[in-house]
Amino acid sequence: GGVVPRAMGNAHPSIAPYETFDTADRPLALAVGNDGQFRSLCGLLNLPVLAADPRFATMRDRCANMDELDEVIGNITRHLPKEEVFQKLVKVRIPSAPVRSLKEVVNDPHLHQRGMLRWIDHPEYGRMVVPATPIRFADQPLPEYQPSVPLGSDTRRVLREKLGLS
Repeated sequence: GGVVPRAMGNAHPSIAPYETFDTADRPLALAVGNDGQFRSLCGLLNLPVLAADPRFATMRDRCANMDELDEVIGNITRHLPKEEVFQKLVKVRIPSAPVRSLKEVVNDPHLHQRGMLRWIDHPEYGRMVVPATPIRFADQPLPEYQPSVPLGSDTRRVLREKLGLS
């Protein structure tokens, strides 16, 4: 199928489609929150028959027939490039986002510019990306990153200072 396995399990959804769909190159998350967005999606995917199908007429109907709906949408999206579908979804204001690879996230200029990620030179592992704390206070600099220490490096000090052992 054209759908990445559902993370919701047996939960009863209140929005459909609300799923991650395969595209020709990478998955794309999609959340269609109302009937107008659904009609826009049908137009975008050239599926007027889907918009007219009584199984999908309302949000309640779409939720009740979610598996069939996801299959139809997935059969279309899996043949289309992710970026093309995403840009069209943005234009019609349907909440969506490409699922990015780890390499894409680690090298995201915006995340680095905002200080959410930073490159460090780790004494043991070399050059690597680490996350910064998401907790921010006005007019306070971010704390300096402290690389992890090797396992057991504090054992002698803890035994001596905290337990009084030699």
